[in-house]
Amino acid sequence: MPNVVIIAFDSMDYSLTRTWALDGHMPNFRALFEQSRWGLVDNPTGVEAGSAWPSFTTGFMPDHHGFFQAPYRFDVDSYKLRVIDLSERPIDPIWVDMSEAGKRVAVVDAPYELLEERLNGVQVTNWLAHVFTRYPGLATHPPELAEELERDYGTNPFEGPNRCPTNDCPVDTAGDVTQLRDRLLERVGWKLSFSQDLLRREQWDYFLTVFHDAHDIGHMCWHVHDPEHERHDPSVAESVGDPVLDVYVALDAALGSLLESVGPDVNVIVYSSHGIGPQRTGSFFLDDILKALDEAYRRDAAATSREQSGLDITSLYASAYRAVVPKFVRRGFSKTSAMRKVYKHARMEELKRRRFFEVIPNHATGGVRLNLKGRERHGVVEPGRESEALCRRLEEDLKEIVNVESGE
Repeated sequence: MPNVVIIAFDSMDYSLTRTWALDGHMPNFRALFEQSRWGLVDNPTGVEAGSAWPSFTTGFMPDHHGFFQAPYRFDVDSYKLRVIDLSERPIDPIWVDMSEAGKRVAVVDAPYELLEERLNGVQVTNWLAHVFTRYPGLATHPPELAEELERDYGTNPFEGPNRCPTNDCPVDTAGDVTQLRDRLLERVGWKLSFSQDLLRREQWDYFLTVFHDAHDIGHMCWHVHDPEHERHDPSVAESVGDPVLDVYVALDAALGSLLESVGPDVNVIVYSSHGIGPQRTGSFFLDDILKALDEAYRRDAAATSREQSGLDITSLYASAYRAVVPKFVRRGFSKTSAMRKVYKHARMEELKRRRFFEVIPNHATGGVRLNLKGRERHGVVEPGRESEALCRRLEEDLKEIVNVESGE
């Protein structure tokens, strides 16, 4: 079977790529549009990167591979999202099957993927990635490859406990945007150099390398690129230009270099999983609504004194903290590792007492989970008649919620 080389770009937007290719900014993509076979990927509504990528790497839809927000699962004991173990994965990515069939594989920064314990080849995870599946980051097979990457190519300039570490980067001033863009451009060069070197090492049966930089720059600097964005500052845009275009041009150049590095008999697939745009979603305040509904339902049902006492004590401490400590001080505290742990612990303790709460399949959609007896460790809702009635009431009340500004 001929070799397969996949050059992939996480969240490189089709409309931008097509426009800039035809305008002459991205000549390598223009050549692909004109000379290769190509088509559009249609993602179902509400499905984002954490589902689209596993669909690509397994060949199955989300209802089979089970990933709606990457490999994260709600843990019924800790009430936290956790990364699944390999043994819990319902479907393996294609390179695992190929490896088990004796094929040589190389996989570099495939989004949301776990490090394989045994692989006939090479795998790099969480190196120059938009989302870190596991903290603190870089892990490789074989293990010694990690030291080589950071010594000979580069260390990811973005780090921290945030799953999307660029989220912690300031992007309000021209200097902020320039620094972020330049770091991403440098990362593109590192990924290109390593990918080219890896291609030279041997003739792989399956080779996949993924550039994440279009996702990072689009995620953080769409407001600079888009003059219609509510946060757009013309003075910043005039000073730095379009950082999204700059990164796309660099990725186009990397594509051209990689295409030159592969032989004529190799099947090459160029893939981008999904596009990008302004992030506007109501899912981030869904849990505030659910918490208010839960408290209202408890009052209506005359909750037991034990349950009510727990809620009152928690609310009392939280209210006192907000009343005594100024907002700007609380914001500073919230960024320290110690306070993050305090907030997380308080959040988990709150969830254990509640009858339902938000789970986020992804940023485009929100979900509601019942704290069910017999399933969750601290479940409070009886399965059956009580849970069914609660679901019906939630459905009715959620439909009654309106945007007070628009009336919709």
